[in-house]
Amino acid sequence: SLTTPPSNQRDFEPRARVVSFDTALRVVSDTNSTAIQLGNFGVLDVQYVVVANEGSTPFTMTIQYSNDGTNWVTGVTLFPNSTSTAASTSMTRTHNFGAYTRLAIDTTNSTPLTLTLNALAR
Repeated sequence: SLTTPPSNQRDFEPRARVVSFDTALRVVSDTNSTAIQLGNFGVLDVQYVVVANEGSTPFTMTIQYSNDGTNWVTGVTLFPNSTSTAASTSMTRTHNFGAYTRLAIDTTNSTPLTLTLNALAR
């Protein structure tokens, strides 16, 4: 499912690039993606893909920001109350702040799932 972006976000820019937070992140408990330095980009089109799962795993994904890569501030919830099914995917647009960005995955059980997490940064 797609979330409609606010009308005040910038249009596509030629400097946009695709970034990969993780290509096979195995989640068995609450975890964070790899942090990426994205300070030059104001908007992210974030996508997750469930690569594999061993059952139904409810999860919520939020975005986190940092200027030093150590102290993290939690931003908006990107994918609330999502449930993993094989090959499920979703995308949303959000603002980007600070020098570093990562995704935080909060699970409600310990059933494993594997995610690919990427974004178009612009």
